[in-house]
Amino acid sequence: SAADSSSLIPHPSSLSFTALQGEAFTFTAPTPQAVMAKAGEFADTTLSWPETHPMALIAEPMNAKAQEEWGVSIVAKSPADLREKIAFLNANAKAGTWDAPPLNSRLKGVYTFRRKRHDAKIGFLFPGQGSQYVDMMRDLAAKYNVVQETFDEADRILEKIIGVSLTGTLWSRPGESKAGLEKREAAIKQTQITQPAMMTADMAMYRLLTSFGIKPDMVIGHSLGEYAAATAAGVFTLENGLKAVASRAREMSGVKVKDPGKMASVAWPADKVEKELKKISGY
Repeated sequence: SAADSSSLIPHPSSLSFTALQGEAFTFTAPTPQAVMAKAGEFADTTLSWPETHPMALIAEPMNAKAQEEWGVSIVAKSPADLREKIAFLNANAKAGTWDAPPLNSRLKGVYTFRRKRHDAKIGFLFPGQGSQYVDMMRDLAAKYNVVQETFDEADRILEKIIGVSLTGTLWSRPGESKAGLEKREAAIKQTQITQPAMMTADMAMYRLLTSFGIKPDMVIGHSLGEYAAATAAGVFTLENGLKAVASRAREMSGVKVKDPGKMASVAWPADKVEKELKKISGY
């Protein structure tokens, strides 16, 4: 019926690569002029590509190459988008562009840079329960094997531990109705699914970022994210980490008390919240 068809959602497996976010293409060379020339030559090679070309397959090996002193990273969703942005770079780049890309460049996803030595450290903060959603990280799994492989691994582990397929619960099916999606949304709010789902998503993102060469010097987690931080630090394997959070979820879901209490999250400045709280009797 018309009502049913209006509730259908796009399914990542049926979308073209152009609908699965953009990719960063990085060009580097010994001089700014050489960077622009290299990017221009590359643009010419994309003329024969179909607009549904899987951009990630080209971007990943490019970004893995050793970088020279000057460079640009361009975020593009399609060959035409990439060509347009390379043309923009070559038409607008000036001497000062390379040390500090101007706002109009950044807004177009064109980030010029000059490599500089720095001693800054990288820290990863892993989120916890409450940030889950239906089809979480499915778009990244469609593009990056390391993400899909992490969810596949979690499926095998969780089916043994709790008899549930994580992806079967978390990821929707083609043509799923609005009612089906609402039922799925309710299912992933259940503690026994939420916690393994977040743990898996945290580790999938961690593995993806490290595959890009972004490796943390330190890790920390919020609540459930502490388990992902421990896994990233090598304290747990993914299997043992999932066993730990599955056990944690089982115990938490089994707690029954007369007054479980309540929690509120207020997106407001602390001084204003404090003023309002003082109006409450007994505060």
